[in-house]
Amino acid sequence: MNKKFKYKKSLLAAILSATLLTGCDGGGSGSSSDNPPVDSGTGSLPEVKPDPTPTPEPTPDPEPTPDPTPEPEPTPEPEPEPVPTKTGYLTLGGSQRVIGAKCNGESSDGFTFTPGENVTCVAGNTTIATFNTQSEAARSLRAVEKVSFSLEDAQELAGSDDKKSNALSLVTSMNSCPADTEQVCLTFSSVIESKRFDSLYKQIDLAPEEFKKLVNEEVENNAATDKAPSTHTSPVVPVTTPGTKPDLNASFVSANAEQFYQYQPTEIILSEGRLVDSQGNGVVGVNYYTNSGRGVTGENGEFSFSWGETISFGIDTFELGSVRGNKSTIALTELGDEVRGANIDQLIHRYSKAGQNNTRVVPDDVRKVFAEYPNVINEIINLSLSNGATLGEGDQVVTLPNEFIEQFETGQAKEIDTAICAKTDGCNSPRWFSLTARSINEGQIQGVINKLWGVDQSYKSVSKFHVFHDSTNFYGSTGNARGQAVVNISNAAFPILMARNDKNYWLAFGEKRAWDKNELAYITEAPSLVVPENVTRDTATFNLPFISLGQVGEGKLMVIGNPHYNSILRCPNGYSWNGSVNKDGQCTLDSDPDDMKNFMENVLRYLSNERWLPDAKSSMTVGTNLDTVYFKKAGQVLGNSAPFAFHKDFAGITVKPLTSYGNLNPDEVPLLILNGFEYVTQWSGDPYAVPLRADTSKPKLSQQDVTDLIAYLNKGGSVLIMENVMSNLKEESASGFVRLLDAAGLSMALNKSVVNTDPQGYPDRVRQRRATGIWVYERYPVVEGELPYTIDSQTGKVTWKYQIDNKPDKKPKLEVASWQEDVDGKQVKRYAFIDEAEFKTKESLEAAKAKIFEAFPGLKECKDPAYHYEVNCLEYRPGTGVPVTPENNTGMFVPRYTQLNLSADTAKAMVQAADLGTNIQRLYQHELYFRTNGRKGERLSSVDLERLYQNMSVWLWNEIEYSYDSNKDDELGFKTFTEFLNCYANDAYTKGTLCSAELKQSLIDNKMIYGEGSKAGMMNPSYPLNYMEKPLTRLMLGRSWWDLNIKVDVEKYPGAVSAEGEKVTETISL
Repeated sequence: MNKKFKYKKSLLAAILSATLLTGCDGGGSGSSSDNPPVDSGTGSLPEVKPDPTPTPEPTPDPEPTPDPTPEPEPTPEPEPEPVPTKTGYLTLGGSQRVIGAKCNGESSDGFTFTPGENVTCVAGNTTIATFNTQSEAARSLRAVEKVSFSLEDAQELAGSDDKKSNALSLVTSMNSCPADTEQVCLTFSSVIESKRFDSLYKQIDLAPEEFKKLVNEEVENNAATDKAPSTHTSPVVPVTTPGTKPDLNASFVSANAEQFYQYQPTEIILSEGRLVDSQGNGVVGVNYYTNSGRGVTGENGEFSFSWGETISFGIDTFELGSVRGNKSTIALTELGDEVRGANIDQLIHRYSKAGQNNTRVVPDDVRKVFAEYPNVINEIINLSLSNGATLGEGDQVVTLPNEFIEQFETGQAKEIDTAICAKTDGCNSPRWFSLTARSINEGQIQGVINKLWGVDQSYKSVSKFHVFHDSTNFYGSTGNARGQAVVNISNAAFPILMARNDKNYWLAFGEKRAWDKNELAYITEAPSLVVPENVTRDTATFNLPFISLGQVGEGKLMVIGNPHYNSILRCPNGYSWNGSVNKDGQCTLDSDPDDMKNFMENVLRYLSNERWLPDAKSSMTVGTNLDTVYFKKAGQVLGNSAPFAFHKDFAGITVKPLTSYGNLNPDEVPLLILNGFEYVTQWSGDPYAVPLRADTSKPKLSQQDVTDLIAYLNKGGSVLIMENVMSNLKEESASGFVRLLDAAGLSMALNKSVVNTDPQGYPDRVRQRRATGIWVYERYPVVEGELPYTIDSQTGKVTWKYQIDNKPDKKPKLEVASWQEDVDGKQVKRYAFIDEAEFKTKESLEAAKAKIFEAFPGLKECKDPAYHYEVNCLEYRPGTGVPVTPENNTGMFVPRYTQLNLSADTAKAMVQAADLGTNIQRLYQHELYFRTNGRKGERLSSVDLERLYQNMSVWLWNEIEYSYDSNKDDELGFKTFTEFLNCYANDAYTKGTLCSAELKQSLIDNKMIYGEGSKAGMMNPSYPLNYMEKPLTRLMLGRSWWDLNIKVDVEKYPGAVSAEGEKVTETISL
């Protein structure tokens, strides 16, 4: 049936615009790490099927010859027509189908109802909607067979816009299939999640802002920790530029050409290889393992392998490292990243003897000693420690501490080393090693970070950085990690610490990844030859900083986004949880490691221009407007308090209380520790209030104070602020504080925490960790009787079905396996998850494991003791040592605090992520390469492109007004960065570099912005957009959401809207 409708084109464009506002990502990332649905039965382990052989389509039968038209039958007398049933669909807005609820006892995505009878829909245990269908009975009985029921039209929501808004907000926030724009899934992964929905739905009569706050807090505290939002995932197939070739030598190379360069042999090619040390000497006596065989490196370091397979090297069960067999000579230094590779070389040098023909021979005695510590030796000897390497720092040279050799001076590592040295007539002395291939310091910024992190050997070492959590209280658990953003908005400032936000953010460099580049688990069971890659700085991305340093004249202003760091100055080894000071002024706890004490000592030393030195007879006066420090503890509380003071470990520091700052002499008071505002100490029962945040209505610094502080900084003084400013700082009362930060090129107006909490949560959360070791069975569920991947039995290659089918929305989700168990006549869901904290004896632990094995016949324990993220087996994952809250394991299992891994490599990667000028220029050159078909520009490798794109999205997708000061050093490229911004924003950034005629003309010539006509100054969105070819355009398109100075041409999509609209007649088939 056809009908004609008239509509205005402006209305259609508005609808399309609303669709566009959902983002260029097609409604979600399709991440594998979303909360997965879980099965409801036990079932045995699914069989991994080989790649199926395509079945040829059958030849269709010929169409039959139609029968002659029969004579018409006599028309019978009409009978009363029965009331037909119809098929209903619960929807949002009439278009998005709601999946997972029940309507009239059937699936909400297609249920039967009789017109005239009520329809009742239930999600969880709550009736969310009731509909009167009398209007359907009054309509033509056969006109419509399918009916959509909009949640907004439910009787429960009638007459209240607030209820409608809140109901939609809750349902969309609980959506478990965000990658699908056509449906919303209310499939709860646990009873707890279902009950949470029930509880929230009963509160939809709250004011929308209050309800939204409630929902957001629940999501933030309960979200799967492995959910990492991607900035560029899309269900749309990216458009590639015609003429590109997957050949790096071609004149026009495709964006992802690198993946075509991994040789995949079509037949087994037996090959001979040679293992050598850093001096080119063959290494004899090292075990090697491949899929095709195993053995010990022989004469001159020779071994056999099949070309293209992974080769693993070790000594007995001790793993040295793995490498892909795509060449005939493999150096020990290639078995890990730079530091680890150097340590492997050092280890072999220490325990080997000189052999014939310039070889190094590992004696059998070494293997025998290692065999006394099977598997656990990988935990005893750490190959990733710093190794005394020399690193260039301009005209200077930094020598890192040799922690790798020092580990053999204590503990079990010493036992092993002593035994080997005794049996082999002594061990070799460490060999001097220089990492000449890289320079860790490319300027002053890297040098400062190296000092504060302790990479510089003359400063104290910091390997784990402590991040405090919010003092909120949900289900007995503390809040999430709080590192409030402190953004360096000009070249007068630079970041000191940025937390990683890549897929494997919680894993240190050198550890094996939990997720691959597609956020999929590594399938490592036989016959797969997949080997998890290491976490490296090549794929690391970072969030915005929460510690930054700015310069004002000769002085320095450092800001740390949390006030609890003040407590470290009071009790440097007793601050992390429930610290306090007794009546004698002594700290009651002293169990925290020295890392944060070392960091604070480094900060005090640096900010005082080394007037004060730790462990030395030096003195310093510190001025402050603080009178009290508070220690983090359980509950929504301020915490135990103590007078502001320095612990005796910070010897020689005197505190001088200040209320004004005029005429301060930096020689007499070289450092001030200040707060910009009073603390929030009362929250009137608001469960979402964060105690100890800054009360921006009560400033502690007047405009005159700020003027005096700027004068003090100009004379060479330093200021340290440790504060949690949860505000966009638009208040008039905050103007002085904003001015102080702005003088140093800093801003806290972003109003967000920029530190991910360590992986944690309920037992159904994948990839999580607990304080103690856990046992967990993680898997990809069977879909329509098949696993979502196949393993080729010949090549060992893993192929994912959703990739072959080109269906990103069908990307599988990893789950913690579950089963149903009868408890007192009721079915209770159990997860294949064991926290060793709940099983104190070996017998009880074994019984718990046996229960899982009984539920899943055929399940085995995982076999790789050095990799803790295997799937399809019962995996042991070591504990972090950080207790979860609450201690009785009844809450949300949030850790007390989060720890960030710091190292020389991390420092290097972080500064690379913050080099805005270089990064934006490299992305621009990459885009030029594709816009000019390879004639101009320079193509980035796919790895570099991913890293730069992810890092720059963090800096660009906000409303921060960046600036450039020509009187300051510009190591992070703000001159170039602000020029690009002004070219897109039509010189709106008056404190930045104006858009040069040369750059603007290049952007116009390459159709990135328009140069004339009614669209002059607008950016060309280049729909449909492939970010791998046009990353700068995609980044600026994203920024245009916040920065309204960037004008985007929308004529092609979603379409221009005329002022009057246009009447159009269209025929629509129903």
